[in-house]
Amino acid sequence: MRRRELPYLIVLAATAWVTRQFWWPGHYVVAFDTGTYATPNWIVSKEAFVDGRLPLIDDRIFGGVPHMGNPQTGTLSPLRWISYLLEPNQALNLLAAVHVAILGIGLVFLARRLNMSRMAATCAGLVAVFCGATTTKSVQVEQVMVIAWLPWILAFVVMVITHPARRTYVGLLSLALSMAIVSGHPQMTYEVALTAAVFSVFLLIVSHERRRATAALATAVGVAVLTCALQLSSAIAATGDSYFSGGRDVAGLDNGALVLRARSVVQVFLGTVHGGRSDVFAGAFESIAYLGVVAVILTALAMFMALRERDTRPWAVPLTIVAVLGTVWSLGPRTPVFRLAFDFLPGFDQARVSTRWLVIVSLIAAVFVGHAVDVLRRHADTTLAKVVIATVTSGIVVLVLAPLDSGDGRTKLTWFATALTIVAAVVMDGRGNETTRRRSVTLVVTVLVIELIMLDRSSIIHDVASSVPVESTRMSTTEFLTSTEGYTLALTEDSGDFPYLLPALRPNANALFDVASIDGYDGGVQVTKRWATSLERFSPTPAYDLPMRNSLVAPLEPSRMARLGVRWVLLDITDDPNVLVPDWEGPVASDQLFTVWENPAWIAPGWAFRAATTTDDAANDLRENFASLVNTALVDRDDATFDCTSLCEPLPVDLLAVDPEHLSATVEFDQTTLVTAPRQALPGWQVTVDGRAADVVVVDGLFLGVRVEPGPHVIDWRYRPGWVTPAVLASVLGVSIMLGLLWGRRPRWRRSTPGAPR
Repeated sequence: MRRRELPYLIVLAATAWVTRQFWWPGHYVVAFDTGTYATPNWIVSKEAFVDGRLPLIDDRIFGGVPHMGNPQTGTLSPLRWISYLLEPNQALNLLAAVHVAILGIGLVFLARRLNMSRMAATCAGLVAVFCGATTTKSVQVEQVMVIAWLPWILAFVVMVITHPARRTYVGLLSLALSMAIVSGHPQMTYEVALTAAVFSVFLLIVSHERRRATAALATAVGVAVLTCALQLSSAIAATGDSYFSGGRDVAGLDNGALVLRARSVVQVFLGTVHGGRSDVFAGAFESIAYLGVVAVILTALAMFMALRERDTRPWAVPLTIVAVLGTVWSLGPRTPVFRLAFDFLPGFDQARVSTRWLVIVSLIAAVFVGHAVDVLRRHADTTLAKVVIATVTSGIVVLVLAPLDSGDGRTKLTWFATALTIVAAVVMDGRGNETTRRRSVTLVVTVLVIELIMLDRSSIIHDVASSVPVESTRMSTTEFLTSTEGYTLALTEDSGDFPYLLPALRPNANALFDVASIDGYDGGVQVTKRWATSLERFSPTPAYDLPMRNSLVAPLEPSRMARLGVRWVLLDITDDPNVLVPDWEGPVASDQLFTVWENPAWIAPGWAFRAATTTDDAANDLRENFASLVNTALVDRDDATFDCTSLCEPLPVDLLAVDPEHLSATVEFDQTTLVTAPRQALPGWQVTVDGRAADVVVVDGLFLGVRVEPGPHVIDWRYRPGWVTPAVLASVLGVSIMLGLLWGRRPRWRRSTPGAPR
């Protein structure tokens, strides 16, 4: 084994320890997102690929919504394709562990590209793997799958700018960018892109070959965009049809669970080595970002020194700017800096959770920790001691005098003792000879590693570990509802442990068990304009960003719910059906936790209206005039209207779901009808009647419909958006170009920084 490989092996070993709950036999990590988002999405994607089709639609939530167009599904990630060989929970856990490893060795690789020593690079990788932000993102697999590629992107940016003529480096950068784009979470992708952009601009400013470097970077970005054309096209189309496409309300972002609380800043970054729940200590789950006392001190020291030195300033300036901005932005809209970005920075207003910027801050801190180790090894002046002492002293003053949360007395004492140990080591470093300096650096690194290992006791991973995978949480009510016709509406609780939440089908767990619903929950593109507006049929001011159940009023009227295709309601065993569903039949199934009730007004998987009229406000009309419209379809086209004088009740239609993108029905009626399929009428749906193209009619502002004349007919709805074929061809072209760039001699990993003296 060569010495240059040792840092990677050490960080890989550390990753195996940190992620042991993910891969140890019989262990599973079952965080909230794992059971209610990631696993259902994974299953929908796998089923599509096994069937030989693109997973364009998820027909189990929201009455059918874009699937691939939701970046969080990460359907086009090659690593996800490999994971389909495993069981769902095991697959997602291993994906998380693998991406933590990619992140850790990526930090080592980046540190080496920034001319750091092997020891420094090892420390950077260890901080990246152990820090609270990484472990928290690891239980949100769609987020860690994006963040893992940030250090690789930054490293390849350095290599491209330093050696713009090397096409292999251009290909590697385009590969890393492509992996980030197709891997998942849109907010994480945005943060990675912004960080890489700021980093690139500052390195270009000091580049000796600015023009060629700019062209090389542009080529890499262009190839990545071309390669990801299918993912980007689907996301753009879904975003354009999303209720939140115009950006979020800034006032709604000031949620205590989604922003960093100013009073908790010290606890968030320093963490506690005494164990306990890290989300409680940090104030909220999304705010977990512990680095430890040593890492925080070394980060401050390294920033100060790196900004002073000419060789390190080109990369230190952009990373410092992003770290400071990320910390301020994590505080949410309470600061003018956030509001300025919200108003003027393109795309910034789409993010829902401000405190997720802490993961970028933490990874940048890891880079600076590595640099601090090299600073301590190289410098023999007392400036370092003064800087560290000033930093620690200021921190103590803040802890004692400022109105901040800072743990109990034992925690404070531990922080102070650790800080004083580092101060003593730095003072010794500044006044001693080479041997003394080496010992002081060893002491600092040792304390750093020990603190990181102790902080791991508070990792959120341990709190969500389970011996039961999510797919094994079925109950008898779950078995009853699986693959039934008609939608299921869960009125169960939104909180609780996973043995409850998953069979309670909250909030998207119904997709995990092949139970279709008109309801659902998502913070992004899957909340379409049609679905959100349809909530107004129950309330003039519904909760657009919450599940449908939050807008309902008891008791549930069977005919109103049948109009949405709802056949079943799942209740908690403690709920009173006489209050919620007094006119429903049942229970038709029950177990120790839940009961299932059947809607007597439900007709069939599809239905045919014998009267239709146009309206510009279907939801409000249904809310205010439902009794007079119970037998009349509300449509969006004048040529789809017709009247009925007698026997006007809707007729049943046997609807066949060939797959989520193909619905079929064979009908025969003796009068004009509007055949309706309870699927969202997303842009891209096409319909044929007896093989001839017909017009898609939007029914009740939400569902697919088509007008048919008397007689027998075969109806086929197919989801065929116009962007699919061009996007597939563009992606194939992009992959071909990328492979062409990567084809050639094995690259030599040169450790040089743009702007450094030659």
